Amino acid sequence: MKNLVTRGEIVMPLLVRKILLMTKLTVLFLLLGFMQVSATSRAQSTISVHFEKTKIAKALRHLEKESKYIFYYNNNTLEDLPRINLEIKDGQLSEVLDSISKALNINFTILDNNLIVVNKPNESLFVQDVSGQIVDAEGNPLVGVTIKVKGTNTGTVTDVDGNYSLEGVPEDATLVVSYVGFETKEVPLNGKNELNITLTPGSKNLDELVVVGYGTQKKKEITSAIANVDAKDFNKGGVTSPMDLIQGKVAGLTVTNASRGNPNASASIQLRGITSITGDLAPLIVINGIPGGNLDMIQQDDIKSISVLKDGSAAAIYGTRANGGVILVTTKKGKSGAPKFEYSTYFKHADVAKRPNNLSASEYRNLMDKGIVPESNDYGATTDLYDSLLNKNNLTQYHYFSATGGSKNTNYRASLYYSDKQGIAKQNSREEFGGRININQTGLQDRLTIQMNLAANVNNANLLGGSDADFEQAVQWNPTAPIHDPDGYGGF
Repeated sequence: MKNLVTRGEIVMPLLVRKILLMTKLTVLFLLLGFMQVSATSRAQSTISVHFEKTKIAKALRHLEKESKYIFYYNNNTLEDLPRINLEIKDGQLSEVLDSISKALNINFTILDNNLIVVNKPNESLFVQDVSGQIVDAEGNPLVGVTIKVKGTNTGTVTDVDGNYSLEGVPEDATLVVSYVGFETKEVPLNGKNELNITLTPGSKNLDELVVVGYGTQKKKEITSAIANVDAKDFNKGGVTSPMDLIQGKVAGLTVTNASRGNPNASASIQLRGITSITGDLAPLIVINGIPGGNLDMIQQDDIKSISVLKDGSAAAIYGTRANGGVILVTTKKGKSGAPKFEYSTYFKHADVAKRPNNLSASEYRNLMDKGIVPESNDYGATTDLYDSLLNKNNLTQYHYFSATGGSKNTNYRASLYYSDKQGIAKQNSREEFGGRININQTGLQDRLTIQMNLAANVNNANLLGGSDADFEQAVQWNPTAPIHDPDGYGGF
């Protein structure tokens, strides 16, 4: 009995092992057969396409649906490619990709997991985002450093903390870092996502020649003669005049607006002092290269930068009109990329911070009681002409909307605005609306550039009130004299 039991214990495990082995082999053969059928089915599948002036991105989406492959690409890679015309009936995917590759000069690389990478010749297959900080030799952050991807137009500048960021940079790209007064540096990316760079001073940069109109000067000789203020450095808040944006930003430039509460008053600008006894002392205004522009027709959100030319070299370009200096205003232009929309607004209310200390009616009559003022000056009324001139419920509002976008060769920027400026005085306001359009077209392999600028402004100005003479008269007005005279013309 013991021997029989022992044989049973030995025979049963052997039988189980044989059954398990046969099961595994059966499953393996079934899997191999399924994979072979699947591969055969995929290899034998055909695709029919009919592309007529079709964008490549749309064509790739169609191929994804038909072939079950997924296409990986950078949007910048496909942005400038022409539309494709292609018709293939019952063809293989490889045949379709070869035709597109030859027509558009792009490459298709098939990877695992049904992934196809699209790229141009000599272009990295993968891109990444890069960020970092630019500092000097002592570790101080540098503001306004230019960082560009070598061989492209992609670039940015550092912020107030010296930080920068770039999107969609090829992993094998080289960054070109430049800054005034420092050596230009080229740094290979080598697949890094974060790249901190230290710049070293370059004294030789001060010996570089700069064109200044009638000739050239060394950069170190004109550092105090030319000032440039970008939009990010403008004074914040709502302004009456665009020159208020750079008030206090440029040495030697005086911007005053005695009637700041008057929306119809322009700022007074003086740059080079008194240059003429009878001529105009204000500097010449040049907007987008056109002399003689009107600053009041430009909205603060349309301005990209304001440059101030303070030395005499400006007269070599603009003649005697530039005796008082030149102010160059550059408006924003279109940029390539996805459509971008911006909206800005502000509301403003004005009050008198400190009014003149003139006599009230009761104080004036007290002087009569003391015999200082003749009683014949009492006209029987109690008035405060200064207070009557004020618009205490004034409210200024401003609305601005812009849209920009386009491709590398064709881009646009359009803006619309509406403003209702209420003065601090009654019958003193300015309502206006308008817009600006900029279109840029580049062709002939970047040898020809066509630019169109169109601006429109419609305004309705109420100039009845807000005069300085009105408030001067209000201070001198007899507080016992009535403002309205029923027997007078118009009741005044």
